[in-house]
Amino acid sequence: RESAQLAVAETRRLMELVEDIMEIARLDAGTADLRWEQTDLWEMLDACVRTRGWSDDVTIAAPAQSPGARTVVADRATAAVLISETAA
Repeated sequence: RESAQLAVAETRRLMELVEDIMEIARLDAGTADLRWEQTDLWEMLDACVRTRGWSDDVTIAAPAQSPGARTVVADRATAAVLISETAA
């Protein structure tokens, strides 16, 4: 049973990696549909840390600045892929 659960988890992770590579390929080819919006990078980084199970070892501390200082205008999906792959 443990082996099956591990196989399922690793298959999901492989699917995510393939999807990320395909998205990066679309970006390189200029065929990705980008949706520019205010994106909280610290929120995305924190989600990446939690997803990878690093919460006990890594703390994301956003700057204590005015509201909106934590955001940039970016395509949220692309930023998520880049953050995820950079942390891999």
